[in-house]
Amino acid sequence: MSLLTEASLIVTPNGYNVGKLYSVVPNTTLGDMDVVRATSATRVNSAGLIEIARTNLVLYSEQFDNASWQKVGGGIASAPVVTPNVETAPDGTMTADRVFFTLNGGTSSLDLSSLGSNAFTFTSLTRTQSVYIKTTDGTTRNFSFVSPTGISTSITVTSVYQRFTFTVPNGTIVSSTIRLRLRGSASGEGTATSATIAIWGAQYEEGSVATEYIPTVASIRTKFAGITQDGSVAQNIPRLDYPPLGGCPSILVEPLRTNLVLYSEEFDNAAWVPVSSTITANAAISPSGATNAETMTIVDSNSRVAQAITLGAGTYRVSVYVKVISQTTAGTIRLQSIVDGSNVNVSFTPTTEWQRVEGTFTAAVGITSFLIRGNASAFVGTIAIWGFQVEAGSNATSYIPTTSASVTRNADQISLGNVYTNNLITASGGTWFVEFRNNVPLTRDSNTVGLNLDTSLGANGFAIRNNASATRLTISKYIASSRTDLYVTTTNTCKIAIKWNGTTADIFENGAKVVSATAFTTTAMEVINGFSADVTRYINQMALFPTALTDTQCTQLTT
Repeated sequence: MSLLTEASLIVTPNGYNVGKLYSVVPNTTLGDMDVVRATSATRVNSAGLIEIARTNLVLYSEQFDNASWQKVGGGIASAPVVTPNVETAPDGTMTADRVFFTLNGGTSSLDLSSLGSNAFTFTSLTRTQSVYIKTTDGTTRNFSFVSPTGISTSITVTSVYQRFTFTVPNGTIVSSTIRLRLRGSASGEGTATSATIAIWGAQYEEGSVATEYIPTVASIRTKFAGITQDGSVAQNIPRLDYPPLGGCPSILVEPLRTNLVLYSEEFDNAAWVPVSSTITANAAISPSGATNAETMTIVDSNSRVAQAITLGAGTYRVSVYVKVISQTTAGTIRLQSIVDGSNVNVSFTPTTEWQRVEGTFTAAVGITSFLIRGNASAFVGTIAIWGFQVEAGSNATSYIPTTSASVTRNADQISLGNVYTNNLITASGGTWFVEFRNNVPLTRDSNTVGLNLDTSLGANGFAIRNNASATRLTISKYIASSRTDLYVTTTNTCKIAIKWNGTTADIFENGAKVVSATAFTTTAMEVINGFSADVTRYINQMALFPTALTDTQCTQLTT
């Protein structure tokens, strides 16, 4: 029989919702952990792709009869007539609307209203609009799909649903509000005087490609990790992060970080300056799975694309995703930072698979330039680049996409209260088991909180924490707010068990007892707190037992 059948609490990367990580044991709310972040974030999903929260900015995306959608006639043509929920939508539901256009040589259009709460201003960001359309009478009709800039594109609508998209590139600034416009006319229709279509799923989103459709009603909606939320932020959603090569997910807990680079995916933006190189937008599939990676030609050591930003003094980590598209000469290229005229280079050999290239540098106060560039007598060819990040700290964290401004991702925080009150541990003691993944040797930026079980944060209890003097996690005890470091973990995947009996405590790691009978008397520990202000952490599983397990059981549990 598995020891876990005796556990009072088991938490794994399993069920979750906004603000909650559900426990496996107990199968009640008593074991559910609270999750707080209050900002969007990214994760590696089960397909191995970097998942980014996406927002549909269109209101009433399936309700074209709503007043948010203007019905406009022109010339001798009448305004279109919308009949709701009478056509089968692409998802199989009866939620598509039928729109009848009267043509007669004039113009009949269906617009996203620019009135009231539905108005929003288009800026220089790249945006993509999309909508599903088909004819309902088996014919093929020509329509005009009009962009926010007023550019009209002819589309051919058939009896099969198509998702029509229109992307407005960065650098295009429109002072008026957006219109997602479908305009019918007699042009190309011969003697046709009318046309009828089914329409569904309007979306307007940031980025250069149309992504998975997100239905909306009276509010814009954001989707991340299978959960949709009203508003533009996917906040407080636990991150179940998968290993790059597949396998079971882990609970991702990361520190607060800010990506200081602008337009982190759009190297054709004016924020980036190419020299002896051609940048082509949306020319390759990125690590997110979308065709939104840029390509860059490298012809010699002077080939580069650079961005200059102002930094304060400190340590920074720079990273970018790179892969080879084609090459005429194999060799290395450089990830480079230029601080006060001094160069810091990370040379690497690009491959045909995406790799995240990283480097650490120390900045003085002032302007620093960041470059991808060639090396002398080295690589010649074309690479794809995506996801440039510069963050304060010694180690790179999960990717933070940016556009016209830097973006901050808050620290992940997980917590569970009333641990002692709810008998998850008892007066006779208890056992705390945690398994971590990716506990690699890393430079720590500071002494910071990790995962604690205590009466209150840093008062009386245990911590599995970062330590500036150790490159891996440190296990500590707190007695009357005085911390004593007991053990530094030694492996990349570590299973840790801490047991206590009211007098002493023992620590086990990966099948071996590493600390024996250290003095420890606290039993009424009420709170599990987990957050990182320093280094990324992956939790595979966590459990509590209401009593101190035997040495044999702790060895078995951690093996």
